[in-house]
Amino acid sequence: MSHAKLTYIKIIAVLEVAAGVWGISINIYVFLRYLIRNLMLSNLVVNFLALIVNLMLLCAGMWLWANEDRGYHWSRILQAIQIPLLRTPLVTYQFISGMYSTIIIGQGVQFSFGFTHTGQFGLLESGPVFLGINLIPILALWCLRERIPTYEYLFGEEDK
Repeated sequence: MSHAKLTYIKIIAVLEVAAGVWGISINIYVFLRYLIRNLMLSNLVVNFLALIVNLMLLCAGMWLWANEDRGYHWSRILQAIQIPLLRTPLVTYQFISGMYSTIIIGQGVQFSFGFTHTGQFGLLESGPVFLGINLIPILALWCLRERIPTYEYLFGEEDK
């Protein structure tokens, strides 16, 4: 692996760790806020699912930094789920954790760039219809493309 390629992998790892820590801190804040105001089961479930994703971001970044196969595996999954941005009358989906650069087509074409932590999933919601993509995870996936997990990682030790 070239020095430049390794640098890109380390940058992805650092961004995933930072996004994981940031997301976990948001989960803790949201949990405490709902605990003080009103304890609704739906809020706790959503917050718990977000916490799992943020823990996976943190772990994937640490594993990727250590150049472990599972780091590449989980980083690819966590990057891929950040690509689509969608809102229709039937379903709404968006998950961005960290850096983003989006192109959204709806009522015109919008370009945006920044750093955020947001997620939306809903069924039968109203609002403007749009379809978009997040370009940063596509770039990350391109950088992660060469490392293929070993047979042992995917299927366990071979029987001898």
